[in-house]
Amino acid sequence: MRCDLYDKNSCKYTEGLSYLKMENNDIYFSYLLADNDKILVGDNIDKKIPLASLTKMMTAIVVMDNVKNLDDKVCITKEVSQIPYGVKLKENEEYTVYDLLRLMLIRSTNAAAKALQDYVSPNFIDLMNKKAKEIGLKDTTYFTSYGLPPKYTNTGMDVGSARDMYVLSKYLINNYPILKDIVSRKYDEVGDKKIKNTNNLLGVIENVKGIKTGFHNASKYNICIYYNNNQKELYEIILGSDKPSHRIDLTRAVFKELGGLK
Repeated sequence: MRCDLYDKNSCKYTEGLSYLKMENNDIYFSYLLADNDKILVGDNIDKKIPLASLTKMMTAIVVMDNVKNLDDKVCITKEVSQIPYGVKLKENEEYTVYDLLRLMLIRSTNAAAKALQDYVSPNFIDLMNKKAKEIGLKDTTYFTSYGLPPKYTNTGMDVGSARDMYVLSKYLINNYPILKDIVSRKYDEVGDKKIKNTNNLLGVIENVKGIKTGFHNASKYNICIYYNNNQKELYEIILGSDKPSHRIDLTRAVFKELGGLK
């Protein structure tokens, strides 16, 4: 369907930018554009969808709330070393909490998330869901710290809505400067490991400074984007894209109008 995003008959939110239009043909399942104060554009923003690695944003927040010293050492267990995707972490290797945060948020390393979960608390998932309620996430439920689907975890599917991911993204950016810095890095080094951010918009679209991507077959391609050109702060949430290129193309089109991209 065609969605005139500021036409009251086709979309819920209709403020500002009356010229912005886009096709909703598998480009996304949910779309949200907002500033720090209000939602500017919304389509399917309260529909629950698998989060995949967007789950790791809450993992990082819970870690920051519960670890006093980010230089604390964490030893990789055999169980953690066997968790797939991202940088391979070997059994008995040691990493600081800060190292694991970077591996988790930049390269989306699932093992890093699980290592942090095990280090912080046996009730870590409860802490995630408690924090979700505390900050006002109404449609989000966590079962893991890293977002893999049930066939890998033997538990439930991490789910949430675009509205909730906006609230979460804004909360992370405004309250955790260390995390804000980490998610803005296109490249980094952890020990002898050179890592590249899974967010391919960094360095491609000017003034995009985070936050997190997510993908598995059930969720399709998700992304939470933070944009700051020192005049505007914007958050864009795209959930359920069929192709990763859709996220780039859509964001480029939207931010070209908003920020004067070439």
